[in-house]
Amino acid sequence: LMQQASFTDRDFTDTWQITEGQTLPRLRGMYNHPVVLPVADTAQINKPYTHTLRVVGMDNTVASVSISGVEGMTLSETDNTLTWTPTNANEPTLTVTATDANGAVTHHRQRIAVIPFDGEGTMDNPYQITTIAQLSAVRSYSDKCFILMNDLNFDGSEYCKANSQSGWLPIEKFTGMLYGNNHVIKNLYINRLDVDKTGLFGIIENALISVLGLAGVHIQ
Repeated sequence: LMQQASFTDRDFTDTWQITEGQTLPRLRGMYNHPVVLPVADTAQINKPYTHTLRVVGMDNTVASVSISGVEGMTLSETDNTLTWTPTNANEPTLTVTATDANGAVTHHRQRIAVIPFDGEGTMDNPYQITTIAQLSAVRSYSDKCFILMNDLNFDGSEYCKANSQSGWLPIEKFTGMLYGNNHVIKNLYINRLDVDKTGLFGIIENALISVLGLAGVHIQ
């Protein structure tokens, strides 16, 4: 359909125009902005993220492409490849700006989620938990496999009694695997009378939790 030959009933001399292979017919003098095709929307902490941008100049050739919004991300001038290694779990918004030879500009914005664990979330290579923040992030990946790499102590954390009236928010439902690796979670504090099912996890269903210790737990 993106060929003039497909529209034999239209006047492409005075009324209509088309960019062969790229656009549908449009009235003369009307121009389409360049199109940035979707960008890979998931990265992983401490692992290289690469994605080759694809930009379609609908009416003219693409004159320039630039990026902003993601600290440390680079764009290759030769093949439009994005390169980035996330060092934290923040989820930035990437802005891709494309300008064609006619001066038409497109701003494409894409939020990139960052998986906050090393590992792959499988039994052979489980996601590695080293901090309480990562333990809390399990709630977003609750069907995956995890391994605790060290003891975790809730004292002094945002969930301890001194810093939070309610304490830890239970992970609502866990269906994955947690291998404690002979480590201990200490001083877990929960004060959530409005929550029916409470604990480190609210519900454990078809899950496996092994070799994990709890000490100094306070739940009310």
